[in-house]
Amino acid sequence: MTRVSGEKAQTWLLLDLPGVARFSLLMFCVTLLGNPSCLLTTSTDFPEPVPSPPFADANTALATPLGGSGVPITQIIRLDDETQEVTLSANVRSDDVGRKLRSRAFINYKLSKVEGVNYDEVFGGEDIPASSFDDVRSISASINPRILENGCYQVALVITHEFDEGELIPANQEDTALLIWWMVKGDPAATNFGQCPGVPPSLDQDAGADGGGI
Repeated sequence: MTRVSGEKAQTWLLLDLPGVARFSLLMFCVTLLGNPSCLLTTSTDFPEPVPSPPFADANTALATPLGGSGVPITQIIRLDDETQEVTLSANVRSDDVGRKLRSRAFINYKLSKVEGVNYDEVFGGEDIPASSFDDVRSISASINPRILENGCYQVALVITHEFDEGELIPANQEDTALLIWWMVKGDPAATNFGQCPGVPPSLDQDAGADGGGI
């Protein structure tokens, strides 16, 4: 609309408003614009990642002879002289915080009859990339049973973040997951399961009949 000719424009200042109106207008502006000091100083603190030892799921653990079926840790592995390889595997979780997760396979781990020796045989495994505890991964290591004589053995899948390269065992025992099977090479009838190294008394001695393998 065009202002009527000759009429003076009216102007007003903040000071012309009543006191209560000035205060209400000021509070509205502060609410609308926010408090700059809060915006500058507020920050979110995120916790630092904490490394955790590996957790191996025994329900997924299998010892699989080459050409045979997987054997859970509740059963005895049965092999003949022709078996070339047995792969130990399981699902694992851990907060690695940038560290690779490593595995190795051992025969008679910490049961060696030689004083100061931690095992009878050790076999290489694999390194898997670092991840978080929410990530379920599979890890494995394999043994060559051909170098073993007929008899009964404890077989262990050992998982850790660092192996001592001198002794070949985990550098930190608290940063270790361990899964154990018992394995019979040769005629099971010729083996006294009660004399197997480290075998618990509760192990069913008839398990060898259902132990799989080949």
